[in-house]
Amino acid sequence: MKLGSRLWAIVIMVMFIMMLCLPVMAVNIVPTGVSAGVGGLSTNGGELGIKTTAGAYLFRVVKGTGVTTASAPFQGTSTIYGAVDPVVYNVRVRSTAAEIGAGKTLVAVPTGLSFRLIDCKAIAYGGAVATTTTVDILDGSTKLVAFAQASLTQSTVLTAGGTGAAVLADGASYVKRTAGNDITIGKTGGAVETATGVDVILTYTLE
Repeated sequence: MKLGSRLWAIVIMVMFIMMLCLPVMAVNIVPTGVSAGVGGLSTNGGELGIKTTAGAYLFRVVKGTGVTTASAPFQGTSTIYGAVDPVVYNVRVRSTAAEIGAGKTLVAVPTGLSFRLIDCKAIAYGGAVATTTTVDILDGSTKLVAFAQASLTQSTVLTAGGTGAAVLADGASYVKRTAGNDITIGKTGGAVETATGVDVILTYTLE
């Protein structure tokens, strides 16, 4: 198949633009554990990741838990783009009634970082939540969101700050939290009964 002169011109232009962009994309990115070269990935003591030359990880996986996690956000100041906002994460975690009663970590926050809650939703599954007073999303002992038992009917989506999902006064649930504190789930009152459990959908940043 022959390409017309106009199509050839477009192909050449695209290739030229890509060649110009490659140094810009790579100049501030280095693989972890490697001192020479820019861009790419490398292993380093069970670690795989890439980070900026300023030392901020774009992505990092650490061997041990079997779970892929971003251990630090892409934030700070870029010489190319200027100020860069923290990465926004979104996770869905299913917790059984027994796990809620015992207390469970929903997000393990890496050492040296703090989470900041953006949004939180809860959905009871396998039945309506009974007996307990609230199902709580916590920072340590601080209730960031308290989902009321009466509102946790089966399959109903409750959103932080809305009906049956109380948050702290003056927006305090949405400020940067203490470094190293995890996001956990627990309950206030009696055991979580009838429902099989609660799905929690969290949107947050690490800073």
